[in-house]
Amino acid sequence: MFGEDSFRGLFQTDLAGNIAGISPPLDKPTPQPILFFLLNVSFNQRMRQVERFVQKVADLEERIKTLEQK
Repeated sequence: MFGEDSFRGLFQTDLAGNIAGISPPLDKPTPQPILFFLLNVSFNQRMRQVERFVQKVADLEERIKTLEQK
């Protein structure tokens, strides 16, 4: 329904490919489904980062418990 041109210039990414910012241009209309899609992708990327962080904390807690038992 939408081509690649609809996404050009709408968002910036970091070096890891995660969406760092979404900024639709002021000079042309941007379809709302494209904005919602980009926001959804960005949100899911952030949630995966949070999940990895929480897993690291859980792993550290387990390691601390193991060390305390010794």
